Amino acid sequence: MLRKAILIGAVCLAMKGFCVDANAMQTIYYQHAKNAVLTNNVQGQYILTVVGIDDQTLFYEGSFKSADQMSTEVFFDRWSGNGFTKNPPTVAIVNISKNQSLSLKLKDPKYNGVKRTVHYVVEPQEEIEVSLIESNWGSIVILFQDELP
Repeated sequence: MLRKAILIGAVCLAMKGFCVDANAMQTIYYQHAKNAVLTNNVQGQYILTVVGIDDQTLFYEGSFKSADQMSTEVFFDRWSGNGFTKNPPTVAIVNISKNQSLSLKLKDPKYNGVKRTVHYVVEPQEEIEVSLIESNWGSIVILFQDELP
């Protein structure tokens, strides 16, 4: 768990602007997965398929003053309660080994705990390099930020 805490701190520093307000009451969710693939379906939507997602989601609350974890299943069960259905989260997806990151808005997750997969409809928040479409990204980190009023 300490390794993940150090990693998320380093990723937040690298993402400059993702973890922005040290005084805001916010929650940062951290998920790790073995692979992800971004595809473009026939309706012109991008679909992100996350494979081998960890069974635990790490989260930090209140400017990193407390950290804990919950099952990834509980995280997705609480998707609506976190306000993500009404206001889909913009996330940073980071592939540290390839030194790549991408900002996406995630919608309509379909989580399968047995297969450890998640399928999202995504809305890119930046231009997507052609090389990232239809290719295996390898090990990724997904960072969700939820600012509370």
